[in-house]
Amino acid sequence: MTAEEKLDAIKNRPKGNSHGQMIGYSDTIALFLHVADILMDNNLNDDDVARDYQHAMNRLRYEKDKAEGVKIKRTKKVHYKGDIVSCGNCGSTTLDGNPHYKFCPNCGYRVIWWR
Repeated sequence: MTAEEKLDAIKNRPKGNSHGQMIGYSDTIALFLHVADILMDNNLNDDDVARDYQHAMNRLRYEKDKAEGVKIKRTKKVHYKGDIVSCGNCGSTTLDGNPHYKFCPNCGYRVIWWR
């Protein structure tokens, strides 16, 4: 599905009470890219708006990556049996031997144990 098809799907959703309704991360990013095109078409060259828009887009990308999660890294121990388990994002070894963690205690990214 192309970005334009996603935008059409977003536009054609039923109208009404939108309290509590949200769209997915990918749809939100596609909508923000469409807004960027609209801003460029209207020749809005305000540096403050461009900077704020870029900050908002960076935040969306960060939240999307954080929610999708990262796979753990397994490293063989040198002198002992077993593996050292660390976060795939920050490298924290606080996950070692604790598969009950759903999120990394150091960086907050979702941890994917089996993939």
